[in-house]
Amino acid sequence: MTTLGFIGPGIMGATMIANLVSAGHEVRAIGRSIRSASRIEACGASQAESLATLVDGADVVITMLPDSSDVREIALGEGGLAELLRPSHAHL
Repeated sequence: MTTLGFIGPGIMGATMIANLVSAGHEVRAIGRSIRSASRIEACGASQAESLATLVDGADVVITMLPDSSDVREIALGEGGLAELLRPSHAHL
């Protein structure tokens, strides 16, 4: 079983999360809205409290975000993936 961090549980992301959970993976996900939180719960994944807790212990981090500015913010913004990922996991 792989531990996955998933950012972006929108319409497409929620389907991916559900498939990953069905395949036996542990999925921790995070989104920005109440709707995202309910999608995460409905898929059987756990809700990460923060980006840092999502990344901690994850074997893989997946993003499914709507546009480039969102990806830049999550990857390169303050407290983003570039700061949080261990050097051995820094394959953006």
